[in-house]
Amino acid sequence: MPEPITRIIKSARRRLQRMYLWRRVIAVIGIVAAAGALLLGIARQVVMPWAEPAVVVAVIASVLGVMAWTLLRPPTRRRVALEVDQRLSGRDQISTAVELAEKEPRSEIENRQISRAASWAEARSFDGFGKLLPGWRVIALTALAIGAALALAIPASPADAARAERQQIEEILDAQAVILEEAAEEAATEEIAERLREAAEELREAASLADAERLLGDTRQELQELEDPAALPLKTALAGMERKLQKDPLGDGETAQQQLQSLRDEAGELTDAERQQAAQQLSDLADGLEGAAGDLSDALQDAADQLEAGGDATAALDGALGELSDALQRVAASGDLADAQTTVRQAQGDLADAADSIGDGQGQGQGQGQGQGQGDGDGQGQGQGQGDGQGQGQGQGGNVTGGNVSGGGGNNQGGVTGGVGQGDVPDPTGPGDEDPAVDPARSTVFD
Repeated sequence: MPEPITRIIKSARRRLQRMYLWRRVIAVIGIVAAAGALLLGIARQVVMPWAEPAVVVAVIASVLGVMAWTLLRPPTRRRVALEVDQRLSGRDQISTAVELAEKEPRSEIENRQISRAASWAEARSFDGFGKLLPGWRVIALTALAIGAALALAIPASPADAARAERQQIEEILDAQAVILEEAAEEAATEEIAERLREAAEELREAASLADAERLLGDTRQELQELEDPAALPLKTALAGMERKLQKDPLGDGETAQQQLQSLRDEAGELTDAERQQAAQQLSDLADGLEGAAGDLSDALQDAADQLEAGGDATAALDGALGELSDALQRVAASGDLADAQTTVRQAQGDLADAADSIGDGQGQGQGQGQGQGQGDGDGQGQGQGQGDGQGQGQGQGGNVTGGNVSGGGGNNQGGVTGGVGQGDVPDPTGPGDEDPAVDPARSTVFD
């Protein structure tokens, strides 16, 4: 194939690729932006946190896909030849030459056709081959779609406010869930720890602060059902036992358990007097625990009887130590349960405060506006009502009060209009129907 035809086909192929690339990229951006604008419009009313990232990813993926498709699949030589003939008015010379060049052998006429096509290609420029960018309508529509998508994505929307509020709620719930999980790690019993962990998981899955409050209320009820009704009397009784042993120790040690263990270890070395004294102390302790800690009271009394009888009290004291340990565990579990209830109650109160805070923030502006409007209306109404009035008087002389005239010496009535406030007039010195302060012709008003 002649070199001028090969050269024009290569140049036309590169130009066509650039044209296809620009036009396809602009078109696909417009299509994806239009679809994204529709999605973003829905996302302004419905919470879709993935909407904006999805639109951006779709645009990037579409552009990269079009670029790869255009660059990896260039137009064929025949397609380029047809485009050259069509765009540069080649009258099918180049496409015919390409087709004849693939034919072997060729006739003289066919060779002359190829030569003419080569001569035409040698003198041909690419002026008028076509613009790289698409028509202005396509560009305008694409720009409009992009503008619509940006107008829907940038300004804050009700869905954005709802998403921000939901994020705030999730942070509050997660913080309270962490507190419950920490309390579960410190719980003395697995039952309490498991219930606190379940409450933490339920908090993280709660749909709202109100639901979370109800969940914590249920948790408090469940913890309350675990309470040992005998724990408080038992705690009181053990505290009394500790006070007695601090005043009158039973053995070495600071706590009742330590002193009882000391007595158990030294029981075989006690004198008779010491055994009798220890037996009396144990008996007194047993009496104080009776009712609140019956098993411990019986075990202490059994140990006292063994000591008093002079027998081996080791086994009885071991039994008393075991019962004391069980009683202390019950008290500790009760205290741990109370701590768990306090933690849940505090978390419930924090959620209620958070809900009030969020609600106050939403309604503050509206409440202030309503209060100002009501205050202005009340002030104007009262001012007009007090400014107008009429009064009527009777008699002559005396004082004027708010437009009312009172006096003696006459029965006729006269009206006074527009009286405001209070004032005094000089006491008349005339005979009742004359006033020396006015014209004598007008001093007989009441004649």
